[in-house]
Amino acid sequence: MAYCSVDTNKIIIEEKTLGNCLYVLKYGTVEIIINNKVITELKSPIAFGERALLSGTVRSSTVKAKEPCFLYVLDKDKFFKLFNQTRKEVGYKDRREVIENNQILSKIYNLIIKNFWVLKIKKLYLK
Repeated sequence: MAYCSVDTNKIIIEEKTLGNCLYVLKYGTVEIIINNKVITELKSPIAFGERALLSGTVRSSTVKAKEPCFLYVLDKDKFFKLFNQTRKEVGYKDRREVIENNQILSKIYNLIIKNFWVLKIKKLYLK
């Protein structure tokens, strides 16, 4: 997994661009922007960008650093290589078991679920 530092106000993800990686925010705060409107903020630790990684679709929002950030970057090839390698090594057929029994995949999965519910709840209250 690669890592990078991002300065304040730098764009990490741009809305409507093709995405092939997910990010794990280790330190810092980012803004989630849709149609040039700040929808919410995400604080570390949290993962984002998973939808484009898993579905191959365009990014649904822009993500901008609100303060200096430190991120881990996991591209699609490495994500699925890790997933498939773990599944083969342990002989698991059930994807849930693979995720639960691999420390890295488990942390990413939990951060993705946390991110999903944070955004879902905030969208309900912003309407």
